Amino acid sequence: MSEVGVEERLDRIESREEIEGVMAEYLYLADRDPDADRIAALFTEAAIWEPRGNFALEQDPTHGRPAIRELFAGLGGTMSFGAHFITNAVVEVDGDAAHGRWHTLELLTKENPTVQIFQVAWYENDFERVDNRWRISHIRFEDTLSFPFVEGWAETRFVSLVSGERFPHPGPTAAT
Repeated sequence: MSEVGVEERLDRIESREEIEGVMAEYLYLADRDPDADRIAALFTEAAIWEPRGNFALEQDPTHGRPAIRELFAGLGGTMSFGAHFITNAVVEVDGDAAHGRWHTLELLTKENPTVQIFQVAWYENDFERVDNRWRISHIRFEDTLSFPFVEGWAETRFVSLVSGERFPHPGPTAAT
């Protein structure tokens, strides 16, 4: 077993803190200040935003910072409220690359038709250090439950963020 120096250990600790800060800023901006330019600046040029789970049935992966910017520029027309709560962070750093996993609980209001949604999901993200700043290189967002708040999850496993259509428990199955 090789001995890791103090500087490398400190870099890992500081990197984990910075990466958790990037995730917190990403979710803050998505919820409170959906400025597409500021959100896009958190990503690498070649980043990927990939839906998984039920959400993947309705949305394809988004490739590249400009396309991710456009994805978030349209967010206000489909969602009028969002509140993400992330927990269970696991962040592994290897030099200028890192991987992080978070469990998320999200409350949101989807528009056209209006539905209040309660969502449980996982983030599995990759990060790269570019110009001494950590940026998101790949978001994998996998919903486990997405249901109308007033109905609960026992009957409705998934409500479409596009059409508002409801799917019974256990819901549609998407390849991951």
